[in-house]
Amino acid sequence: MSIKFPILIAGQKGSGCNKVANLLKIKISGSIEILNSEALIRSTAARMGISFPEFYKKSKQGIINKEKAIRDTLYLKSDSDTIVEGKSAFKALDKPSYRILLKSSSEARAKRLSEIWEIPYKDALEFINRSDKERKKIVKNLFGKDWLDISLYDIAIDTTNISYKEVAETIMRYINSKKVITPTISAR
Repeated sequence: MSIKFPILIAGQKGSGCNKVANLLKIKISGSIEILNSEALIRSTAARMGISFPEFYKKSKQGIINKEKAIRDTLYLKSDSDTIVEGKSAFKALDKPSYRILLKSSSEARAKRLSEIWEIPYKDALEFINRSDKERKKIVKNLFGKDWLDISLYDIAIDTTNISYKEVAETIMRYINSKKVITPTISAR
């Protein structure tokens, strides 16, 4: 299957963005690159001709505007052969794309992270609360909108009681049935 636009899988931490992105990669023929925060930071450093540690050092010193540099890389790299997942997907909501939001209950997300990372449930719950605040801030700063505003996305899926395989299949059915609509939001 040929995809004409990038797929953005934005979501709450622990709602399955990474798992769903990897399942979609398998379902789509061709070479699909999955972009997440780490991949974008590494690509940004490479694009700038510096090492990963040097990128961090220069961004901490204020020499490099980390968020702008990463967003520039995101726009350069995200095309029809990419799936942008997780927190990074929020940064490209104004780009023509398939925009997916994955949500899940706080309890389910904390349970998943607690098991995956082998940390206490309470610590996982604190982590997702901090992550939610960070994602909310990204969307508010870039677009002046609430990050969970359904109008920002083409579809929203609650992953609390559905398997990641079913989520990926739902997304594929959607992509096969629709043309991408140019977003109505723009960066500030």
